[in-house]
Amino acid sequence: MSALTRLYYGGAGDSGMRRYRSLAAHWRHRTFGRRTSWYFWTLFAWGLIGTLALTPHRYRFLEGLFFGMVGMAFEMFPDVAMPDYIARWERGAWGEQSTAKALKPLRKQGWLIRHDLATRYGKSNRDHIVAGPAVYLLDSKLLKDEVWIDAKGLHVRRVDDSGDEYVIPDLSRRMGGAAKSLERELEAGVGFPVAVYPVVVVWALFAAGAQWDGNVAYVDGDQIATWLESRPTDLRDPAKRRKVEGWLLSLPRA
Repeated sequence: MSALTRLYYGGAGDSGMRRYRSLAAHWRHRTFGRRTSWYFWTLFAWGLIGTLALTPHRYRFLEGLFFGMVGMAFEMFPDVAMPDYIARWERGAWGEQSTAKALKPLRKQGWLIRHDLATRYGKSNRDHIVAGPAVYLLDSKLLKDEVWIDAKGLHVRRVDDSGDEYVIPDLSRRMGGAAKSLERELEAGVGFPVAVYPVVVVWALFAAGAQWDGNVAYVDGDQIATWLESRPTDLRDPAKRRKVEGWLLSLPRA
């Protein structure tokens, strides 16, 4: 992720993108060999130089088109062939970046928004913490399919294949537990209890727009900023709000 991209999205998705790049690099080396890229681009350069030297100028456009397509195909093929368990890390980072972009209007209104924060539990991270009139723990899910929620959990149905459906059964339980964990840490840090509301930001075809599963809210990504603005106020005391924001600012990045 470039420095410009990191600045634009506030660091959202950084750890997921790092994980994707690490896994992708290992997979490419294991599958294609460490020197394949060097061999290809060396042959590519010699082929291009030889073609330009031995053919008339009137063929330059077609030659450029041909070599450009060959180079693009070489760069794109590993991503097309890459296993889905690796590609999911990149999609996850994209989802976090989409949420970061959607939350920008709140930042302009004085809300504190932090992305991709470390936890005390191994390699896990907190996608987003948003603090304004209340504190929210957000988790982004980029699915691009039809989703809905019932007693079994979050259902996902492929848009192109209505028979291909699966359930994420324990997402609400995990999000509720993560919010409680953050509540305990926050209370220990500021000295008074602060409610943390868990929210799953869904980037998908979510007809409900916003729906509760117990104490966990599922909200369409395009609606997340307006939904948060509409929520009740918890932090009415300006001094307490500043203390909460100061503690949240001290949290390390993942």
